[in-house]
Amino acid sequence: FMFRTYAIRRIRDAFRENKNITDSEKIEELVNKAKANLEIIHRQVCL
Repeated sequence: FMFRTYAIRRIRDAFRENKNITDSEKIEELVNKAKANLEIIHRQVCL
């Protein structure tokens, strides 16, 4: 559905935005944010 294409596009865009980040604290923060977003996507799919 639309959620899937939106999620794939958003993930690609986020990786492109942050590909040059080298600060480990910032990377860890972004990974945690991505995990939280993944949980949200899983909940939306289950509804």
